[in-house]
Amino acid sequence: DVYKRQSPSFSVTFKRDRTSLGLRSGLDYRRRSRVEYLSYDEDERDGRDDIYITNMAVQPPFREIDRGYRFSVLYETDVQWIYRLFNAYYRLVAFPIFSLEYSLLLNRYDYSHTVSPEPYDQHLVTGKLNLDLHKNVQGGLIARWALEKFRNRDTEGVSREIMSYEVGLNFTLVF
Repeated sequence: DVYKRQSPSFSVTFKRDRTSLGLRSGLDYRRRSRVEYLSYDEDERDGRDDIYITNMAVQPPFREIDRGYRFSVLYETDVQWIYRLFNAYYRLVAFPIFSLEYSLLLNRYDYSHTVSPEPYDQHLVTGKLNLDLHKNVQGGLIARWALEKFRNRDTEGVSREIMSYEVGLNFTLVF
């Protein structure tokens, strides 16, 4: 088996003061092929190899090419009004940072679970608010929403859709 995988990507970030906008895109290219060292055609192989051919499981050569596309947009900025609100009661160590990211995966294949998986498209929106409450306490809020569309490999039609969300709160103690 011959297996080749390439994942070139490109990203650019625009920044002004304490606000940034990042754009990323990439291509996942995977090619898999199978070629036997002994030919199944009797005219192309030596007669001494016939014993090996009869003992081999007959698997015709194949070639598979998969392409997946990645794209994401990340917006990040300070939230000064939250800093001023907290500042009335307690002084934060740094400005809270809010980030919003949209990520799109098209024609993605997950080879970690199955050999011949269904392709899927994924739309993911992630929002985060990071707070440095104290020099030893950091925390934040996170929210994610995802839509995954699984497609039939042969017909390219949508076979199922999964929508999910997550809301979380985290704190980290730093010593």
